[in-house]
Amino acid sequence: MTCNYRFINAFFFLVIVVYSAGIHAQTNTITGNNETITVVEDSLVDITSNLFTYEDLDDEELVGIKIESLPIYGDLYYDDVIITTPGDTVEFLSHVLRYIPDQNNNETDEFNFILINKLKNYSDTYVMTILTDAIPDAPTGTDETITVTEDVAYDFSVTDFPGYGDADGDALTSIRIHSSPTHGSIT
Repeated sequence: MTCNYRFINAFFFLVIVVYSAGIHAQTNTITGNNETITVVEDSLVDITSNLFTYEDLDDEELVGIKIESLPIYGDLYYDDVIITTPGDTVEFLSHVLRYIPDQNNNETDEFNFILINKLKNYSDTYVMTILTDAIPDAPTGTDETITVTEDVAYDFSVTDFPGYGDADGDALTSIRIHSSPTHGSIT
């Protein structure tokens, strides 16, 4: 009798160990990748579930992400509300996650995220890299007054335009003249 009791106990122990191991294996089945998206400077990009490489061994759908860190050179919005602290969970079903780069910024940005499936299982942490395609920004300037000596030619130089500015950092290379002077001429 003792032999059968030990055999039964060993059998139940084996069944419990196998059953427990099966449960443990199913809680960590979500995998993803670091991702990269591109946005045009001074515009926005919607971040949807199809932008994430996602694999779930349980065949559960991706329902959202958890934001682990925020971008530096832009902002994330969830349904048009700015995300100000890491830890927010974003559900993709009927919601919008949006990235808007800072004005006139074209730095590479990133945020960390965790994938979440329908069973609320979490993946490891991954990085979303955001590349911003620069667009040429128009230069800015201010009205300037130049004092010249009568009957003496004057050569303009870059220093005659101190109000010049360019968000892209481009140097002044030429000017366009829209009207002629009232007294004198430009050649």
